[in-house]
Amino acid sequence: MQILAAVLVWLCYLDRIRTSDGLKRSVMQFRLIVGILIVLVPTWIGLVSVSFSWFIVRPPNYVLAWIVSGGLGLRFWRCCFPGFPAGAIT
Repeated sequence: MQILAAVLVWLCYLDRIRTSDGLKRSVMQFRLIVGILIVLVPTWIGLVSVSFSWFIVRPPNYVLAWIVSGGLGLRFWRCCFPGFPAGAIT
């Protein structure tokens, strides 16, 4: 599902990037990168879990709290500031 969502983000921004220029193009490229990174957060968490062997040995509770609070922080940022840093540029 994350790969499908990343492809949809890519397709939504590809035409906007091609048809714009200047500052608007840079903003659309930034939004594309941030959108793909945010969509793939569960994949990144899974890769980090595999690299630290968290499927074999459970991590400490403070590490889990940092991961959950980081995910909630990203969600809060995207919900409250959907156009940040673009402002009125759409």
